[in-house]
Amino acid sequence: MFWDPIRKRLEEEFLAEKLRGIIRYYCPVCGERPEDMSLVRFNGRELLLGEYFRFDRVAVTDLWRAISKTGGLTQPEAWERGIYAALENGVVDAHMVYYTAHKVINSSIEKSLYGENALARMYALLDRRTGKRRLKRLADKIDEEPEWLRQFYLIRLEVEGITYA
Repeated sequence: MFWDPIRKRLEEEFLAEKLRGIIRYYCPVCGERPEDMSLVRFNGRELLLGEYFRFDRVAVTDLWRAISKTGGLTQPEAWERGIYAALENGVVDAHMVYYTAHKVINSSIEKSLYGENALARMYALLDRRTGKRRLKRLADKIDEEPEWLRQFYLIRLEVEGITYA
């Protein structure tokens, strides 16, 4: 996997200007071995950890089976839905970091911001293509987001000088 070029693009080309140098992305399963399983750090503080050892593939597989039986989805679609359901609960499979980052870089910001992949929404929220007007509109929906994702909203709103009530 070629994480370094993707991270460079995320941090230098796509990251909002006011976040450059204070947000750092990691991909532990892509050859990086920080002392922990950090996926995102803000001023050196861990904001998101990869659940590489704790990620429960059995639970996701069970969910995939249930969805595929009732929803008429293909196996890859059902597996992806299972991964997204785990993300909503704050369980991040570290392998999804590379896959999602690549998708966000090559997709429209709208698709990333409003899609079902919470990790993609995180990347898009920190992206320079998400401007202040859009951030103000998104602020109304913070409470609908998973708890782990709210901190990214608050950080972005704060650095942009947007008050959140």
